Amino acid sequence: MEMITYGKCAEVVFEALPAGMLQVYALLNTPKVSKTAVASICTACCSIAFTSASISFDWDTSPANRKSVPDFYGYIKDSPGYRTLTFLCLFLLAFFHVASKFFAIAMLNSINGAWVVFYLVGDMAVYLTYKAAREDLRYFMNLPNSLSVVFSCIARPVSKLLV
Repeated sequence: MEMITYGKCAEVVFEALPAGMLQVYALLNTPKVSKTAVASICTACCSIAFTSASISFDWDTSPANRKSVPDFYGYIKDSPGYRTLTFLCLFLLAFFHVASKFFAIAMLNSINGAWVVFYLVGDMAVYLTYKAAREDLRYFMNLPNSLSVVFSCIARPVSKLLV
């Protein structure tokens, strides 16, 4: 399951996010709005939202995860109706979150590109400071110390970008 998750995350980070951001920026800076452009932006948001919702759904409904960490996994009930409703809610939450982030960053970039950098760096700094204050900055993996630090320095910012 980990490899599938990594593949889905790579698709979002390297394909859907840059494409969606570029399309929103172009849409905001064009005099005529095209229905095709809006549909393409919605498709990028749907792709990211579906990937995010399916990762959460897969990890929560995994019998191994529910058995090993029952206090964390299990927010999705076993009833088919509840599973569908929860997946739909996860999808909609991710869709609107991604769409609002796309438009906010594209509007900031239209004003001044430095504001985007300031916002993203500030957002990451707050996140990493919060993780450090909770003593949760480093991933606890079965790796040598130096490799664990390197992996954590890559994984924490990437996970923040995904979320």
